[in-house]
Amino acid sequence: FPEDAPKTVARVVDLAKHGFYRGQRFHWVQPAVAQVGDPQSRDMTKVNDWGRGGSGALTRQVPIGVAEISKRKFVRGIVGLAYQNGQKPEQADCQIFIVKIANPALDGKYAAIGRVITGMAVVDKIEKEDMIKDVKVR
Repeated sequence: FPEDAPKTVARVVDLAKHGFYRGQRFHWVQPAVAQVGDPQSRDMTKVNDWGRGGSGALTRQVPIGVAEISKRKFVRGIVGLAYQNGQKPEQADCQIFIVKIANPALDGKYAAIGRVITGMAVVDKIEKEDMIKDVKVR
């Protein structure tokens, strides 16, 4: 949804094009959501720290710094940019989540950057530690 969150979408697309998500594992998976985007998740010895990492020095990028809060509803299949508890949306960096069931509690609090067009059956099967082998941006 580049029309809703242009800087956020551009950021995630750039990270994807540069292989940032390759080899990362889903570090947080619940019945309602699956989240990925912590480069520490490539290292199984750091499993207790997963979810705390950002793009940082790895990509020389910093948090987006702009809260592009979406007016879209967080229904099944929406992809959003996460930020950590206790932080502001402006501190969002690189972690993305996929909504598996509608979650109105997320409405108006996060940037919706896109949606799953096909493959929700695959999303439903994601488990913690499942790995992204590759990402292609078209």
